[in-house]
Amino acid sequence: MKLYISALQLENGELLLVVSPQFNANAIQDYALRWEIETLFSCLKGRGFNLENTRLTDPRRVKKLIAVLAISFCWCYLTGEWQHDQK
Repeated sequence: MKLYISALQLENGELLLVVSPQFNANAIQDYALRWEIETLFSCLKGRGFNLENTRLTDPRRVKKLIAVLAISFCWCYLTGEWQHDQK
């Protein structure tokens, strides 16, 4: 099996390695996008949003709820960045 390794030195000096089964010139950028999505779903499942506690099963309602929660998450995220920049 062939594996392709992409590397990036982070600002703190650590090395970020991304391993993929096929060549991808954008592996680091793709990983960053995936990490953002994982962070979003982690927040939606916990950290105050508690999506799973709704017990919704109707796909249309779940879709609408995820849309509202994603907008709320983005607003919270941007507010946090703004507050950080104010310091």
